[in-house]
Amino acid sequence: MQRQGDLLIIPTDQLPRDLTALTTRVVLQGEHSHRLDGGTLLRTTEGELFVRVADQVQLVHEEHGPLALGPGTYKVQQQRRYRPDLTPSNAWD
Repeated sequence: MQRQGDLLIIPTDQLPRDLTALTTRVVLQGEHSHRLDGGTLLRTTEGELFVRVADQVQLVHEEHGPLALGPGTYKVQQQRRYRPDLTPSNAWD
C-alpha cells in the first residue's frame, strides 16, 4: 500500500466486472490534481477507481513528490480525515 496526500494506492489481484476505462488520467481533482503519467484509469458503476499499469508510471501532484507505480493493478481510495474530537461512531468525515 502506498499513499500520496489523501490517496491510498492499494495493490489488488481482483477487479470488479463492471469497469469502464476512462479517457482522463486525473485520479482526483482538487485545488491541485493527482494525475497519472501513464496507465489506464478504470471506474466501476459505483464510482470505485482502479489503475491498471503495464509499465512503471508515476502518480504526480504539485504538492507531493511523485509516486512510482510498478506494473500491476491498484485500487485507488480517497482517505478520509480522522477527527479525534468526535465520538468513535462518526470520527471519520
